[in-house]
Amino acid sequence: IARIGEITGLVIRLRRQRQAVHRGGQGDRAKLELKFNIPDVVFNQIGAITLTAAVNGLALPPEAYNKAGNFTYARDVPGAALAGDAVAVDFATDKVLPPSAQDSRELCLIVTSIGLAAK
Repeated sequence: IARIGEITGLVIRLRRQRQAVHRGGQGDRAKLELKFNIPDVVFNQIGAITLTAAVNGLALPPEAYNKAGNFTYARDVPGAALAGDAVAVDFATDKVLPPSAQDSRELCLIVTSIGLAAK
């Protein structure tokens, strides 16, 4: 992964951030996988969250999360979205916890891994 957005400790801000993934012979199809946590403190303030992703502009099906905890967003990516030497993956959530006096960042997910693997 060439760029992972804003990193402070283990927190990665994904809202409207683009992830560049360098391909190494991905073949015709791939599986995109994002492992993350929705912290209780965030969920208790903003409620259910919908996560969306797009690969080189191709929108993948969104997924809604209605509780705090650890999750995996996994989607098959068609070969047509994998053209070129690098693949741009855009992640977004429908809402975030806005900045506060204690923290100037928008908060939502804590990402533990992002992967794009050949199928």
